[in-house]
Amino acid sequence: MTTIDGPVELMPGAEHNGLAAIMSGIIAQNLQDRPQLRSDFNQLVGRVAVVAHDVGVSLTLHFQGSQLQVFDGVVGMPDLTLVTDSELLLDLSRLERGPLGLPNLRGEHLRKIIRALLKGDIRIYGALQHPRFVQRLSNVLTIH
Repeated sequence: MTTIDGPVELMPGAEHNGLAAIMSGIIAQNLQDRPQLRSDFNQLVGRVAVVAHDVGVSLTLHFQGSQLQVFDGVVGMPDLTLVTDSELLLDLSRLERGPLGLPNLRGEHLRKIIRALLKGDIRIYGALQHPRFVQRLSNVLTIH
């Protein structure tokens, strides 16, 4: 097990998953750079499976309140599953923020993601059942 930053841990095997390293690094850096995200992070409880089909990589983000464990592959029963390609996945972390911390509706990356959703290039399972979880996850993952 490798600790990235306090509450973010790469579990055994995940250190060899480049996408897991990138995503855990983004979250750890965001928590360090923007302490106001701690509230959203601490309220995240559940599992997110992420599948980047273009590179054949998957991972699980297991949020446990104030702790995140990152696993290689899909581990356990996810509350939310995101299936896309690696470029669109990274675009999710580049969403521009507007008023009240919501995604900027005129932002380049949000428009790209909406087009991809409409075309079926991004599939998100569980989002309608867990909208607040999705919002908090978006806040924690977004670099801007």
